[in-house]
Amino acid sequence: MEDGACIPVPLYFLNSWLICPSGSFVNVLAVTVAITKSKAFHVGTTFCVWPLRNLLTEPVCGILKLVFGLCNPNFITWAFVVKYLAVLWPMPMKKRDWRIYADFAQILIQEARALYGDEELGLQLNKTVYALDSTAIDLCLSLFPWAKFRTNKAAVKLHTLLDLRGNIPVFIEITYGKVHDVNILDVLFPEPGSFYVMDRAYIDFRRLFQFNRRHAFLVLRAKDNLQFRRLYSAPVDKKLGLRCDQTIVLTGFHQAKDYPDKLRRIRYFDAESQNRLTFLTNNFTLEALTIANLFKHRWQIELFFKWIKQHLRIKAFYGTSENAVKTQIWI
Repeated sequence: MEDGACIPVPLYFLNSWLICPSGSFVNVLAVTVAITKSKAFHVGTTFCVWPLRNLLTEPVCGILKLVFGLCNPNFITWAFVVKYLAVLWPMPMKKRDWRIYADFAQILIQEARALYGDEELGLQLNKTVYALDSTAIDLCLSLFPWAKFRTNKAAVKLHTLLDLRGNIPVFIEITYGKVHDVNILDVLFPEPGSFYVMDRAYIDFRRLFQFNRRHAFLVLRAKDNLQFRRLYSAPVDKKLGLRCDQTIVLTGFHQAKDYPDKLRRIRYFDAESQNRLTFLTNNFTLEALTIANLFKHRWQIELFFKWIKQHLRIKAFYGTSENAVKTQIWI
């Protein structure tokens, strides 16, 4: 289907509108229009979706508002009526700014996090734990020339921060395939006291030190060529798979300058996979085995990527522009 073609708003997205405060979507539209000065939407007291302006006359609007408003005047407003009818009207993705859906998704995410905030992780830990990773969505280079990835291949990347309590994505950045994972650390705002679990692709000690300065905790795999000096070794129970629990400082020229503080180095043998893993963290209070188990929970984000690729419509796109691709992913 050519770019700018029209598709109906998915029903599950409409249902998401209905469980939210009635003004949320309208507020998102108003903010987006104010920022982008887009003519795609006319936001006012009567209309929030531009095509409906030509469909609904003022008398019809008054009747619908009266009928729906009698149900629950405190919740069901005209905005609610428009949300309910929007599913009947096709939405050209070429004109709708993708940030409308991205901002509205954050409203839904906050509500979902409130529902799953007390979910247990299986660890003796009451802090928020995030897993950070990315996945690539392959595209055709001839149809999506803006999504540069490789010489003969196009792709976009979904950089995702997953709250492991409920496996809810709290942050998603969609970039070209060529953007390296570590660059996403520049746009994250670490929460003090939270744990961020990452793989080796995110090792950049200058960027990681910003997490330490903001009192956020890191758990990530160490590279094999890490240069360090051991300051102290704590005793470990090797029956649990632990091999060492060390306090270290980095000795590489650039590494020591980028991360001048101490780190904790933990080596762990996974009996199931027969792998020897080395972790780095700036948390010195949790047990070494808890740190190792935290990294095991990072696998949830891999399952999340697998699920969205199997169940969501993100392999075949209705439009070829950058805005169309981002809009479909967010919807």
